[in-house]
Amino acid sequence: MTSYRTNRLTLLATALCLGSAVRCFAVATPAQINDAFGIALLSAMPFFEEDATAVAKRLGLKNESTTEYGAIWRGSPARFAHFDVPEIRLFGTQNSARELSVNLINKGDFFSRDAILKTAKELDPTGRRYRRGVFTGGRIPPKINGAMTRRFKQSFADRERRIATMLTRLFGESRNQVMRQDRRRRVQRWDWEAAAFLLDKVEGDFLIVRLLSSAKADKGGRAERISDGIVRSSLRDNVTQRENGDVMIMNVPMVNQGEKGYCGVASAERVLRYFAIPVDSHQLANLTNTDKFGGTEISELETILSAITRRHKRRFDRLGSDLKMTSVKRRIDNGIPILWGMYLTPAIEQAVKNRQAHRPDYAPQEWREILRTEYRTMRRVKANHYGGHLRLILGYNDLTREIAYSDSWGSQTDVFWISEAEARKITIANALFVIVP
Repeated sequence: MTSYRTNRLTLLATALCLGSAVRCFAVATPAQINDAFGIALLSAMPFFEEDATAVAKRLGLKNESTTEYGAIWRGSPARFAHFDVPEIRLFGTQNSARELSVNLINKGDFFSRDAILKTAKELDPTGRRYRRGVFTGGRIPPKINGAMTRRFKQSFADRERRIATMLTRLFGESRNQVMRQDRRRRVQRWDWEAAAFLLDKVEGDFLIVRLLSSAKADKGGRAERISDGIVRSSLRDNVTQRENGDVMIMNVPMVNQGEKGYCGVASAERVLRYFAIPVDSHQLANLTNTDKFGGTEISELETILSAITRRHKRRFDRLGSDLKMTSVKRRIDNGIPILWGMYLTPAIEQAVKNRQAHRPDYAPQEWREILRTEYRTMRRVKANHYGGHLRLILGYNDLTREIAYSDSWGSQTDVFWISEAEARKITIANALFVIVP
């Protein structure tokens, strides 16, 4: 039985075909769109009115992050338009979907460690030349780099052509749209009912299909600004204190960097989304010139985050180099996460991991003495200056003199506690930052 909705779409398509000056095209039905994309994207209910949990389940996406303000679901890798894609992400609340992001190709995933090793094996099946020393000195052999770069360019161009052709076949000719999330940039836009399909690309960096409501697309993808007073009050509400003295910020979204060397931009995306600034790590990787094999310069990240937060009427501050408990307490008590640039030092990392399971078994003062004793050994450990990393500080315990941190891998609940003395030892100079209202 033909629905009223389908009849309405057919009448609209017929009207568009009237007159020789207007290009005739068919208006796609939900079933046709789903068939073209190869996924059950749309249902009988309008996409942005549907329960996001139901959408995620239908698409086979797993929950990556849930806060009081929203949730993120991810499929990685995934299928879209009948070929493999690095990731699909859904943003929304338990009640409604807000945005779908389909990453067709990006430099971070394409040049991941596993992809490099796969290419090395293809070029050197015996393993005599490349595979054993492929990462020696952090340098990728030119032959591997060249082969992967040529493949990336070809795949990028092919996917862009195929998706643009598909979207035009479904929805007619595109029009230009200016996005204003990170900087002003033009994307292609196709409208369908109350939705906008955007083809967002930066040559050599990423190619993403974004599904937004027409109203949000009209605003360039920016979220509604919330007043500073409301933000400050909301941030303080996110702080919780436990009986053992742990003080923690809740409701910080998780962004898992996966195999990409995107710790800096993934951590930055977490903080930006915490402040309702919807800029993703791929946009940040482009703006900060993150290396395709991984790695972001702290100075580049600072410059870009300063510009983005200023555009969204927020402020980006540097706290300096010295990771003091007093400074940490002041920010955490106000619900403000700290971006922490540090050196991944194996001996300290292992000591922290080993202690985690035993921490709940001791009273705070007893645990503080254990940490003091252990630091007599850690004092001799030198920071690994080749292991630069960025993570978030989300809490502290003044009784035990510990700091709680979260990485851009694992799950949202993975929080580790490190002593103040150990944390100060591995902190990178001038690499402590916060966003404030």
